[in-house]
Amino acid sequence: MGYPTALGHPISYSVAYPERLSRRKGAQRAVGTLVTWIVPAGLGYVSAVFYLWLPVIIGSLIAVGVISLPIVMAIRIRAKGLSRFLAEDGPVLERHAEYAIAAASYAL
Repeated sequence: MGYPTALGHPISYSVAYPERLSRRKGAQRAVGTLVTWIVPAGLGYVSAVFYLWLPVIIGSLIAVGVISLPIVMAIRIRAKGLSRFLAEDGPVLERHAEYAIAAASYAL
């Protein structure tokens, strides 16, 4: 709808009125808006979990397999003596160390 202008002003303008929405259209627009916010938020959450927790998981595997188990083995060897340790605890701790090191290797 155009409005006439005063003499000497050749510019006219029109006014856009908001459309009346039915309940269905309003609900459709609300759902569309929510989906455009929820989907990226969900993807961002998944990425954050992946990028933030993956280093924690890999780091803990490395800490257990590469650092902690050899230290525990060294402490037990010192406490029991090498021959007694190898006879009693060696096979069990070696198996745990193999699992932890293999898991850390695959994780890297």
